[in-house]
Amino acid sequence: MAEPENHTLRLLREFREEFSEFRTEFNAFRGESRAEIADFRSETGEQLAEIKERMDSLTRAVAGEIVQSRYVTAGIDDRFAEIERRLAALEQSR
Repeated sequence: MAEPENHTLRLLREFREEFSEFRTEFNAFRGESRAEIADFRSETGEQLAEIKERMDSLTRAVAGEIVQSRYVTAGIDDRFAEIERRLAALEQSR
């Protein structure tokens, strides 16, 4: 039968080797995870940039429509003001 001291030393060596393997595997996993996270961030950043670009485009389009409608409305308001002025002149002349 093996001496208890030798058995304990053997177990401690095995633990050290297993821990070393675990650390190596864990570091490899962590490196892969970091790479995956970096890829995800990159893809997400690209998607966010594309969404922002689309929103900016829509914002410009809506702003253009608003300006155009104000221009048209201003023209109509001017016409109404002219019609009201003429109507008032006609009423005074009667």
